[in-house]
Amino acid sequence: MLPYPGAPLRYRESVNGAVETRERILAEAIKVIDEKGEPAVRVAKVANAAGVTQGMVTYHFETRERLVAEAHARRFGATMNADNEAAAAAVAKISSADEVRAIASKMTKSILTAERSAARRVRVAAIGYATANDELHQTLTAEHTRLVDEFTSVFALVADKGLLKPGLDPRAVATMASAYTFGLVLTDFDERAPKNKDLQLVIETFLTSVLVD
Repeated sequence: MLPYPGAPLRYRESVNGAVETRERILAEAIKVIDEKGEPAVRVAKVANAAGVTQGMVTYHFETRERLVAEAHARRFGATMNADNEAAAAAVAKISSADEVRAIASKMTKSILTAERSAARRVRVAAIGYATANDELHQTLTAEHTRLVDEFTSVFALVADKGLLKPGLDPRAVATMASAYTFGLVLTDFDERAPKNKDLQLVIETFLTSVLVD
């Protein structure tokens, strides 16, 4: 929780310090999952790496399961957070459908990189854990809902500018765009996966189809 405006300096420092400590603990848990997988997460080791006591980890996350759930959720949303921010900033400046198409082309190229392929595998792993963990399922559901909310606001802005085809729901468009982005993970399991240039053409065809002519 962030300190309220006008709060005493000592209180603000205390709250900010607690947020920083929590983020440090979470970062160490994410690092363990990235390097060794979820089973390797141990409260004692995370606490030691973060420079805090085990009690401090418990204070911020209550249980190991909550710590792991939040770490997975943070990993799950990392790339989409960046994409949402970039898309929102770009769309805020546009005034034509052609400019939206140019943004879509640029973002499509970025999601077809090897780096993004690895990020999609991270998201698949998180979903896999969530199928057997109710707490993680709830945490990921909340995180994904937040991400789609943000992405929806991008398409809502496109609609407000009169550039989205009439009758199309911004959240439905955002959901489809999120689905194809995530669904590209299937190319990792296809021995005859299409070339990136062919995928890009298909993706851009879909994206531009929701825009006014």
